Amino acid sequence: MRRVCFGIVAACVALTMLSAGPAAAQARHSCGNFGTPAGHEDEPPVFTDEPVFGAAVENIRTREIGCRKARKMVRAFWNSRFNCNESGLRCRYFSYRCRNRRLGDELWLMRCFSSVDRDKMLKFRFGA
Repeated sequence: MRRVCFGIVAACVALTMLSAGPAAAQARHSCGNFGTPAGHEDEPPVFTDEPVFGAAVENIRTREIGCRKARKMVRAFWNSRFNCNESGLRCRYFSYRCRNRRLGDELWLMRCFSSVDRDKMLKFRFGA
């Protein structure tokens, strides 16, 4: 009887470990900021890990997307290539659907998910 109970407990523990694997395996990246760092006021915005000032995109984070693609999407957003509704709260960029949420007077949070694979996510704050 002990062997049966031990076998059941061992199987449950193994099953729990296997089911926790995919959630822990999601690749998350912090891709920096997009804007003008201090001392570079006359230059165009750049991607940097330094704090940015004025109108900028900051705290670019991804899940299951590399920083290269995330930066491409942020640059498209910055250059008004997202297709947004009249209120600007819902946007699309190819297969990504985005929602915009106001955090403060001049601060917004954009979250984009792939309509093909919901594990793919881009998130950033923007404002002045």
